[in-house]
Amino acid sequence: MEPERDVALWPSRENYLRFRELCDDDVPETFDEFEASAGDKLRYLANQGIVIVKIAFDPDRMATWCRANFGQVNSEARSHYAGFLALSD
Repeated sequence: MEPERDVALWPSRENYLRFRELCDDDVPETFDEFEASAGDKLRYLANQGIVIVKIAFDPDRMATWCRANFGQVNSEARSHYAGFLALSD
């Protein structure tokens, strides 16, 4: 049986500051903190049989899409945006 797959936005080190500026909720202060926190979650999900596919993105486009569809740039809107990008691929 193949593992379940899901997607997640994955900012780059170069665009992390812009990503953080655009988010309306709390996100880790630095890319290194983000990567450490997200890495823990990815390992937990992998142990549950769920593989997360990391999606690169443009933070400004993300914010525009999230605000147009959800009114804010929070974790729920970002999750939906990741799905939108995955389906658009």
